[in-house]
Amino acid sequence: MRKLGFLVIAFLLLGGCGGEQGDDGSNGIEERALSWIERETVCAGGDIEHQDGVVDMELIRRVAEEIYAQVDFIQEPKGEDVWKTSCETWADGYGDCEDHAHATLMAFRDLGFDDDNVWITVYRKANDPGGHAAVVVKDKWGTHWIVTEGMVIPEIFFLQGWFIYLNYDIVGGIWY
Repeated sequence: MRKLGFLVIAFLLLGGCGGEQGDDGSNGIEERALSWIERETVCAGGDIEHQDGVVDMELIRRVAEEIYAQVDFIQEPKGEDVWKTSCETWADGYGDCEDHAHATLMAFRDLGFDDDNVWITVYRKANDPGGHAAVVVKDKWGTHWIVTEGMVIPEIFFLQGWFIYLNYDIVGGIWY
């Protein structure tokens, strides 16, 4: 486990939860997601091409646990919602839900996971300006798994009371 953690950290060093709702109800999430994609591309070293690869559920669990163990989960103060790149998250040693999701997504890319099967989803509850960001992984049977706070759980269990607000990744941009 330590070897995996070292590899993930080495790659990421080299290369909101919460938030206030805007007048249009958007919470500025689209703008923050687009900004993150642009900054993460620079953090990762330039152009990012689509990659085909594997989805390994045991490796997903190990990476989720390792990142959660090494990056402290710290909720941002009410009214703040800064989306950090994976490089910034690793350098700071802490982050909130989307910061953990960014670090996790980029670790999966480094490990060769297929871009068509790994992305970030922002979930919201009705009448709640906040939300939660998590990595979603689609396995070979088409099941969606949520990777969040060191856990890997089926999306169907997570969705009770939540709805999918938007999805994004480093190569595909934003989709609904």
